[in-house]
Amino acid sequence: MEEKKPLVKFNYDQIPEGYYDKIAARARGMRSFWHRQKFTRVADCIPEGSQSILDIGCFAGTFLGMIPKDKVRFQVGVDILQKQVNFARKKYQNEFRKFYWIKNIECLNSEIADIKFQNICIIEVIEHLSKQEIGVLMQNVSEKLEAGGRLILTTPNYASIWPLLELAINLTSKVKYEEQHISRFNYFNFHKKLIECWPSFGEVFKSEFICTTHFISPAIATFSQNLAKRSSRAIPASNWKFPFGCLVLGSFIKVN
Repeated sequence: MEEKKPLVKFNYDQIPEGYYDKIAARARGMRSFWHRQKFTRVADCIPEGSQSILDIGCFAGTFLGMIPKDKVRFQVGVDILQKQVNFARKKYQNEFRKFYWIKNIECLNSEIADIKFQNICIIEVIEHLSKQEIGVLMQNVSEKLEAGGRLILTTPNYASIWPLLELAINLTSKVKYEEQHISRFNYFNFHKKLIECWPSFGEVFKSEFICTTHFISPAIATFSQNLAKRSSRAIPASNWKFPFGCLVLGSFIKVN
């Protein structure tokens, strides 16, 4: 796995409160659709009527805010960014959905020590972590996930046009990725590199499917949000084997 060492460690506290939530809420343009599509594709992987879900790296709570109670009865989001968690609490917290601030990934059990989850989602987080940090995270996830539970991961696909999009964002956006993305995966090495980060991964989890998303649908969204939505969901994620979408999405089942 390519691991990039940034010259300066990125200060995530400089991201404005609710920044990506506000982009998603526009419901117009490519960037808004991009964020809503990744959450929709992950949500499609979660069985209807699930008992529980943990969203690690929940940021401003946008993803869980899209999940109704009848789909998942008990929902928890955690993040290391306190002001983003505060935003999530104000906008999305309710009687079945809670958000917690954690100091770091080693403290995952601090607020939810006695709870195991049926589903755990980690959406575009692992690229921000070192190989060692990913290993610690995967071990902690294995302790929080029920046997037979589902782990859903997404990360940028560096075997796609993503590097060009990342460059464009770095040149035009207030929030840049050049200092944030330090671990780079692609569709072809995703499972193998997770095992390199945590050697027990292949024993604890079996791959349900690995696919990509975000190929042409975000571009379609520039002129039709509805057509983009229909095209992005025309084929279930588990059946979509095209390797060059901009995001990798993997679903894994805990076997022991």
